[in-house]
Formats: sequence, structure tokens, C-alpha cells
Amino acid sequence: MRKSRKRGLTLAFTAQHQSQIDARVRNVVDFTVYPVIKSNERLCQALVFSGNKPREENLIKTLRFRPRPTYRLYDSREEVPPLKQVSDTPFVEVFNEERDLEEEEDEYDVI
Repeated sequence: MRKSRKRGLTLAFTAQHQSQIDARVRNVVDFTVYPVIKSNERLCQALVFSGNKPREENLIKTLRFRPRPTYRLYDSREEVPPLKQVSDTPFVEVFNEERDLEEEEDEYDVI
């Protein structure tokens, strides 16, 4: 996580509540987006805040879009199983440029 920016990685994730996200992840986010769907479900306002503190003074912009086309992209009733834990120590970064990554493809879950 600490070197993701230097490696050109962009991480995107969702959660129903910010407290469900590991604190180590929350502390390195560049922005937080809160979607607010109007009661008639015809318009969604996505409030974009800088950093991980969604406060009025951190509001960058508000995006507006019609949410209906996004509904077909997911099944809200789907139960997603947890990822297999590869190591006893989660979030440990192991990186070796000389190692052939294709050999270890079966050891990791691809997200």
C-alpha cells in the first residue's frame, strides 16, 4: 500500500461504512466518494471529498448521474465469499522482481 503510488497502481474499493475498511487503507486514500440516490431513484449525487474525512470543508465536487444503467452491473443479493488468506500475516508486501510471477499465479486470488 505504501508504495502503490510509486508503482503506478490505482486502488478502488467499496464498503457500506467507512469503519469496515482497515485503518491502514483508510489512512492512505486520496479521496472518498459518497453516493446519495434521490428518493425517486432517477438521480444520484456522488459527493467527492479529499482524503478520508468526509467533511463539508473537504468537498471537492459533486457528480450527478442516472443510476439505473449501473444496476445491471451487479447483483445486490450476491454473497461474495472472503478471499483466501495467503499468509498468516495479512497485508505483508512480498516483492521480488527476479522471480517469475507466472509460476505463483495459483497461490493468489485475482481481484
